[in-house]
Amino acid sequence: MRASVAISDGAPEAEHEPARTAPGSVLVAVAALSLGFALGVSDGNFDPFALLLVTGSAIASVAALVMERRRDRATGAGAPGRDWRARVLCGGVLASIAFDALRQPGIFVPPDTLGFFRPVLAVAGVAALTYLWTGAPALVARLRFPLLAAAAAVLAGFVIRTTPGPPIDVWFFQQMGSFAMLRGVDPYAVAYPNIYGPFTPFYSPEVLSPDQAYVLGNPYPPLTLLVAVPTTLLHADVRWTHLALVLFSAWAIRRLGRGSRVAELAAVFVLLQPRTFFVLEQSWTEPIVLASALLALVVVDATYRRDGASGEGPLGPIVTGIAGALALSSKQYAPILLAPVLLALPPAHRWKSAAIAVAGAALVILPFALWDAPALYRGVVAFQLQQPFRADSLSWPAAVVRMGGPVLSPWIALPAAVAVLALGVARRVSLERAVLTGAAAWLAFLLFSKQAFCNYYWLVAGLLCAAVALRAGSDSGSTRMP
Repeated sequence: MRASVAISDGAPEAEHEPARTAPGSVLVAVAALSLGFALGVSDGNFDPFALLLVTGSAIASVAALVMERRRDRATGAGAPGRDWRARVLCGGVLASIAFDALRQPGIFVPPDTLGFFRPVLAVAGVAALTYLWTGAPALVARLRFPLLAAAAAVLAGFVIRTTPGPPIDVWFFQQMGSFAMLRGVDPYAVAYPNIYGPFTPFYSPEVLSPDQAYVLGNPYPPLTLLVAVPTTLLHADVRWTHLALVLFSAWAIRRLGRGSRVAELAAVFVLLQPRTFFVLEQSWTEPIVLASALLALVVVDATYRRDGASGEGPLGPIVTGIAGALALSSKQYAPILLAPVLLALPPAHRWKSAAIAVAGAALVILPFALWDAPALYRGVVAFQLQQPFRADSLSWPAAVVRMGGPVLSPWIALPAAVAVLALGVARRVSLERAVLTGAAAWLAFLLFSKQAFCNYYWLVAGLLCAAVALRAGSDSGSTRMP
């Protein structure tokens, strides 16, 4: 069998062991691709075919989770053979590049400006093709990932520059909220313009002013506004921060996979999957969630998993708790994603890390609670509970309504997520299984949620790619759990 080239922290090394088949990991890769292309055909809005793809992704994720449980009882990563994860992911990356070349990268991008966009995509396609070259020279293996990341950054920057001030409420909440905070005004007590006009189906009347001209409150946690501060100080667009966080996420996924070919492809798919540029154009905050979650995973990986590090010293729960605090502060649903990661820590450190994470998240919120606690509650909690059911959601409740059925209770999403979390629970789980459990649980929640759109599913695809990378890093044999 020919030796293939892998990358580890920038240095090429030969893989002397044969690649190992990992059926569950292949399923996770397929689930990530299925989500990406579901968003590509639907933009995250209701579409029967896209809903089938999303449902198939959920089934594949749960099946992979079941296979992970069985795998944990056995020894070894699997039987020697071809590693189909790299082939599946490479095919997904190439298909994503083709998709981006055929469709607008965002709904606000002027069509007559795409003359620059497609040549850069062509360069990215050539670089991605080298992942199929098993005997690629070391220089090619070193440069292809940085080249693809740079191409993605140029393309995303093009989208941001050609769509200044996008007409979407998320952008106004972040830009105006951060600006108000820097002026000493409570961002949760500000009246934001209702850019969609009166009688919009996007807001519940309870969150609007009597004339429905303003939105009363900001629905995003304080960390979202704090992240926007640097660009606000520079009088720049917050989406540049989002782009930086997406690039960091790609680096983190590569690092979690020990720089393997599979990990690089998983990271590149996050950068170039069909609607990443659309997510950035719309200024959705999920890049903040993904980056903060991956930062926590990198810290846990470096503290407890990498090269046999045990993390038994006092700094172990402190650093993991601080990283967890940032992730926990990123969005209201973050606990669903993070709870399984606790089980990947040594038992003696779980509750210490959890306590530090909760305390750190509380410290982020505390200044705003002291500023105006009712306004904070109205924006971060009540706003979410009062949001109306959306029949244009990419979810099964929306499908039921469109088929003439009743509006289902929004609470059915929670038991679906809890059931998946229970499936992944064990006395001790691997980090990759913990990530897969959180991603699958959030995906199950979305499928039965009253609102489920592109940004939420995009986040799931990113987490699934992280799970694939983690499994690839474990299968390389370069790690030893404490």
